[in-house]
Amino acid sequence: ATYLLDSSLDVRSLTVKGTLRWDTSKDSLRLSAGFVVAEEGGRIEIGTADAPMEREATVHIRRNGAQHAYNGERVFGGYSAFAQDPALPTPTVEVHGRKLARTWSLLAATAQAGAQSILLDHDAAAMGWRAGDRIGVASTSGQYPGGGNNRASTHTITSLSGRTVGISPPLPHKTAGGVQTVEGFEVRMAAEVANLQRSVVITGDDFSAEGDSQHVGLHTIMAGGGAMKVEYARVEKCGQRHRVGRYCLHWHYLFSCPDCVFRGNAIEDSHQGGITVHQTHDALVEDNVLWDTRGNGIYTEDGNEMGNAFVRNVVVCTTWDVCHVDTAITDAVFASGIYLHGMSNDFVDNRVANWQNTIFSPGGTVPFGKGGAWGKICPRHAPFGVWRGQVTHGGARFGLYLDNQYPRDLDRFGSTEWCTVDNTWQPCGGFLRDWEELFRGPNSCDWHKADGSDNGVLNVIEDSLEYHSTFVGHYTLGDIAFDRMISVYNGHSMYWKVSKTMVDQLTPHVENSIFANDQGEFSMGGSCTRFNGPAGPFTFYLRNVSFAGNVGDAALSAGQHCGLDQERAGKHTMCNAQYLLEAVEWRNLRGGFGGLHRIRFGVSGGNNVVPSF
Repeated sequence: ATYLLDSSLDVRSLTVKGTLRWDTSKDSLRLSAGFVVAEEGGRIEIGTADAPMEREATVHIRRNGAQHAYNGERVFGGYSAFAQDPALPTPTVEVHGRKLARTWSLLAATAQAGAQSILLDHDAAAMGWRAGDRIGVASTSGQYPGGGNNRASTHTITSLSGRTVGISPPLPHKTAGGVQTVEGFEVRMAAEVANLQRSVVITGDDFSAEGDSQHVGLHTIMAGGGAMKVEYARVEKCGQRHRVGRYCLHWHYLFSCPDCVFRGNAIEDSHQGGITVHQTHDALVEDNVLWDTRGNGIYTEDGNEMGNAFVRNVVVCTTWDVCHVDTAITDAVFASGIYLHGMSNDFVDNRVANWQNTIFSPGGTVPFGKGGAWGKICPRHAPFGVWRGQVTHGGARFGLYLDNQYPRDLDRFGSTEWCTVDNTWQPCGGFLRDWEELFRGPNSCDWHKADGSDNGVLNVIEDSLEYHSTFVGHYTLGDIAFDRMISVYNGHSMYWKVSKTMVDQLTPHVENSIFANDQGEFSMGGSCTRFNGPAGPFTFYLRNVSFAGNVGDAALSAGQHCGLDQERAGKHTMCNAQYLLEAVEWRNLRGGFGGLHRIRFGVSGGNNVVPSF
């Protein structure tokens, strides 16, 4: 049966087993309930791709005590037991709001404090933006624990004229736009400007000031099978702090789901995360803007997620400490704009600003996966997908932080494959085919293949821009190269302790890259050109790399400690690295802690005698 929602509806809860279709000809309809969940082939439809909901529509998930048997309280979405019984029909949720040609732009010119208009890269009306829309402008200042950090700000559009947008209230502080020149290099340091307005709003009751519901908002989820497509909607007052699986937009055990799309959404004011992809593959997360999604922004959960594409998403916190909270996902120290256990996905042109860590993959924390993937995958050895064009700034601790990642030639099930686990036939996408050997014998997560050759797989991080973070880099990382990286105005241009010779023995660890700092108007206090390089028994290769401007310990400090006790006799040479420099430029170096050095032997516990060049 099909029910046409052509007038507002307020019920305790709503379970959909037929079709619930929103009347797109009606303005300002409102559906209010404790939960709205599709089951057993049910379908919830708010607009379609061809005929989106252009008018205002509101789904209000109330705090009224209603509990769904599986998805819990205050939920919008669907549930299926497909994995237990593949013959069961699966639910569908589709939400299509008014389409925007672009959900975000960049400042095309630096804007002064007090500005009542800003210049964007794109024509505002052509992007689909309108007077009265709420927008957010990221800050372009360093973020310091305990410091006076500039805040990202929200405004209302008062007028549109081509690329010029009038705003109210005025901009609170000077904000970078266009191109900045750093030691002669042109760098596109420009604040993100995100549209936070949508025609379809999924909202809930306000967070209460105290008690158990203080940090409990609504959550959305498609769980166990089916498909969920949410496009150009606003999700707010969401996330349930310290409750596992309760996030703002969430695919949960949907396995291969090419029909799953989160596109063009605005997610704001979350107490536990923004977008979570959990044991789901082949889905698309594109053009979303996430604003103050505390704890983390985008999250791949168990480590076996594969084939998903994350493209042109913007993740911003007002300041780093707003989002620096403990959640069911992480402790506050790991709070990250993009937080990854599943690595075999594409990340293209995403932007993150003002977090404890902007992008973080803690490979060492879940070495054998999580949840239903535990013991069936080794996330720190999963090869990356395409990784290109990320821009991050304002990391109070780290900017790009791909830690403890050594991609290897894993023998895995494809995203659509099934297998037997604990005598049960189930989807096994991303699992190791040889997972039963993970703890008892040779397996494809090992350093070497059966013939003794290197089991590594080369991955390349392309076109990264990093600025205004305390650290950029990782503690330990191998078979991952950086090409066309720009790192300016950071406390550490690159921080790297342990690595290995590349598997092909040819590819540079870093090439065609720039590490620079000066005293320009957007220089961060305490920033410098400081590349702390790794140590260990291998060759570290830099080609066509420029070091420029104000240096720290040195422009290039060769050899941090490699995890071995440097004070014990006989250990020093085990951390000996050979540095191979090809076409390296030293441009206008100056300053330095205790004197100017292009190269320093040993830093941060590394031996100051044994590095070789």
